[in-house]
Amino acid sequence: MMPPEESHSDSAQQPSRSMVDRRHFAAGAVTDSTVANNGTPTDWIAQQSQTPEILNNPLDPLWMIHSFRRRWVLATGMGVLIATILSGLAYWLTPNETTAQALIEVKSKRPAVVFDLEQSDAIGDYERYQQTQIQKIKSHFVLTAALRDCSLLPAIRVENNKIAWLIDRFNIGFAGGSEILRITMVGDEPADELLGYVEAVTDAYMKVVVDQDRQNKFKILDGLKAAKRKVDREISMKTQSYIDQAATLKAAGDEGVSVEREILIKELSAVHYLMAGVTDAMFELEMTYQMYKQAIKDPSYFDRKDQERMEGDSYLAALTEQANYDQYQLAQQRIKGTSGKSRSIKKLMETIGSTQQLIAEYRNMMKQRFQEERESGLNELLRKLRKEYEMKKEFYGNELAKNQEEADNLMVEATALGTRDAELEMLKADIDELRAVLAEMGTTIRESEIENDAPDRITLVQQPITFSNLETYQRYIIVVMAWLFGFALTCFGIAYLEYQAKRLNGPEQVDEGLGIRVVGALPSLAFRGETDDSDPLLAFLMESIDNVRTTLMHDSTSHNHRVIMVTSATGHEGRTTVASQLAASLARAGRRTLLVDGDLRHPSLHTLFDVPLDDGLCEVLRAETEVDDVVRPTHAEGLWLLTAGYCDVPAIQAMAKGQLQPIIEKLRNQYDFVIIDAAPALNLSDALIMGQYVDGVIVSVLRDVTKIPQLHQVHELLKSLNIPVFGSVVNGVRVQADIRTERLHLIAPPQVAAEATADMSTEA
Repeated sequence: MMPPEESHSDSAQQPSRSMVDRRHFAAGAVTDSTVANNGTPTDWIAQQSQTPEILNNPLDPLWMIHSFRRRWVLATGMGVLIATILSGLAYWLTPNETTAQALIEVKSKRPAVVFDLEQSDAIGDYERYQQTQIQKIKSHFVLTAALRDCSLLPAIRVENNKIAWLIDRFNIGFAGGSEILRITMVGDEPADELLGYVEAVTDAYMKVVVDQDRQNKFKILDGLKAAKRKVDREISMKTQSYIDQAATLKAAGDEGVSVEREILIKELSAVHYLMAGVTDAMFELEMTYQMYKQAIKDPSYFDRKDQERMEGDSYLAALTEQANYDQYQLAQQRIKGTSGKSRSIKKLMETIGSTQQLIAEYRNMMKQRFQEERESGLNELLRKLRKEYEMKKEFYGNELAKNQEEADNLMVEATALGTRDAELEMLKADIDELRAVLAEMGTTIRESEIENDAPDRITLVQQPITFSNLETYQRYIIVVMAWLFGFALTCFGIAYLEYQAKRLNGPEQVDEGLGIRVVGALPSLAFRGETDDSDPLLAFLMESIDNVRTTLMHDSTSHNHRVIMVTSATGHEGRTTVASQLAASLARAGRRTLLVDGDLRHPSLHTLFDVPLDDGLCEVLRAETEVDDVVRPTHAEGLWLLTAGYCDVPAIQAMAKGQLQPIIEKLRNQYDFVIIDAAPALNLSDALIMGQYVDGVIVSVLRDVTKIPQLHQVHELLKSLNIPVFGSVVNGVRVQADIRTERLHLIAPPQVAAEATADMSTEA
């Protein structure tokens, strides 16, 4: 039933808007055919204003945080899943390889003890020597020797061409222009297996190449010794021949002369023998002096001397014996099962540590003392050696000169006797030449013997070892970093996708960002289930909607805003909540208020107020009944309801043909305020048609749901049709109710609290 007619000043006033525009719209100026598929008139693009800056903002960190807040459950769940998968892939793809390596030093010059032997300092010669050693390692005879030790290892056992497999797997080369040759194999095989391959190749190279070179040096020395023996025999034979010829001359000549000649020959031979002995002694003296001189300059010589002196020190020996005894006691305690935290174990470990520290300090002190003694006595030692060497050299030189003088005198005497003929002279010359060759060969042999004792040019400086290319903690760091990267990237990606939607974060983005006045902000009641009458959010909701009511009533006084349509960009943005709560608030303020369900295609107010759907606005549009017959009173005083009714195509067409305009004009004259809960403004033309007959539009937006570009589109769409936008109401704002509001709500009369609770118990 309609309420009795009452005379109000507002009812007597004429609408301030141009009725010509409304009638023109109702006649079909805006119909379904003149609206695009998305609910936008075809001329809207030309009429829209410049795009607000908020729609073109670059990546905003604060907005990204809000985007993550809206999707934190999805982002966290997907982040953990993808991060776990990524970390698993990182663990699986991270190479778990092991390296086996041996280091061999290949010197640029063959080491010498005394003599500088036949070595070239040219860089090219050494580089060729290096490449030669690399090729020798890769040679067939070295790898064949290596296969005797490693052919049964698992990886190579299944290979047909084992030598080619070894050449392919090994990395052989010199490190950065140094003298260190690296024999390396990298793989995911077990460390023992890789070590077996490197040991086999290294041993084969050292035996087949290095040992063979060493044996060749001794073969050369043996050859020199054999040649020397041959020359020695030849000298003996010619000397005997010389003696025999001299004896023959004795028989042919004066017996006295022959005897004297024979004596001279024997004396001459004895003098030459003495000269050879003196020469050998001088050579030995030279070698000994040079070796001592080289040894004194060699640091290892002093290290050995220092070690010998330390081993003979009684105090150091006592300390070492004490440390060994403490180690023995500690081992006995551990064998007995004594805990490592026991006092006896700790005391022994402290004693051992202090003793070892004392030993180290005493050794360092002795080394420092030896160093000081060596620095002060080195020059004196060299001076004594030099003096001794010069004295012996002078003695041997005098002996040699004396023997040479004696030999010359004997030769003069023999010549004077006329005992030498041409043949004997030639034989003597041959003997002298062979003796010179023999002396030179002796020198060469002695040099070779000394130099053969020098260190090898190629030495193994590091036995084959294995080490992991990636430490365990490094691998776990990579896995953790992959997990964190995957988690952060996933969270950022989901937040960025949410950011692209540009959903509403708060009222300031509507007011300051889009320039749409915010007339109210309502708290969120979602997911709260049954609400208690004493819930502070209900009190805050009533206060918030009363603020909207106050603004509307004040604006209505000056602009005659009595018919208000509540719409939104899309569905589920709080339109029904705003419309119903605003209507209830106006009724509480003593204004006769009619709440109209204008969402004809998806009505909901009949469910909210628990009334039948039939006999509503659609039936009035189809002229099946009068509007006075379908308006129903509600449980709230001063509030009436007009349901949507059963919607069909004729009802929509009737609304498009302008039949809604007289209905609204009639209701305008009968009620102080008419609140229309309209359909979403995008994708449907219903709200745009109704908007031609209302005094203002309230756009309902929902925090975290409404998309700002769509809200801007709705606002521009309403402006393009000259539909005044009264403002917007932001739903879902998280605020804390004022304590004064809570107290007022708690002390309200029971019947008022019950009515208010019934109004807000259900949200569309």
